[in-house]
Amino acid sequence: MARAAIEIVSDAKRKIDKERQRGDFRPAPYFDAQAAAGMCDPTNYGGNNKSEWIKKLATAAAYILCEIETIQAIKGDGILK
Repeated sequence: MARAAIEIVSDAKRKIDKERQRGDFRPAPYFDAQAAAGMCDPTNYGGNNKSEWIKKLATAAAYILCEIETIQAIKGDGILK
């Protein structure tokens, strides 16, 4: 039986958070969104393995969650580029 999609994305999010805590990395707005957009582009994927493509999409979804957290952490109205 296949794992639930939310579990796969949750694992990818935990990995991203763990890497960022280790390096004390604080992304700027749009950083994670751009990373996710690049990962979702099928022309950048050079393989034909379904599992690897699912892993890449789950990581992109995790980056979108990171972007939401970054935007929510900004105080006040508006996002500065």
